[in-house]
Amino acid sequence: MTNKKTTSGKGGSNNESSPNIAPTWDFKRVQEESQALFDTYKSMLEKPEAKTLLLRELCEQRAVMYQLIEAYSINREVSSGASNNASKAVKLYEELLNLTRSQGKNFSKRIEKLEDYESRGL
Repeated sequence: MTNKKTTSGKGGSNNESSPNIAPTWDFKRVQEESQALFDTYKSMLEKPEAKTLLLRELCEQRAVMYQLIEAYSINREVSSGASNNASKAVKLYEELLNLTRSQGKNFSKRIEKLEDYESRGL
């Protein structure tokens, strides 16, 4: 997705390099953005082509909404897949660990038998 500017000209995303889970769209920012949008649309309505401009804006907003829904859906699928893979990896690790322990016990028993034969001189 592109870093599209909002109607007010302010960026619509957080571009910090480190992940930031704190919401940037708090009540104050929503109010400011709402007012900026209101002012923009109000000035649009003063133009003769106002209906066309507003219709274009509405269509663009709807398309962006579909883009966000798709991104959310894909992100959810990827996250779910990563979770499933992690679960499988843990199970495989536990199986491998148990197999290694079992083999270690068998080797230990074999070595003890060989040492027993050696100590008896066989």
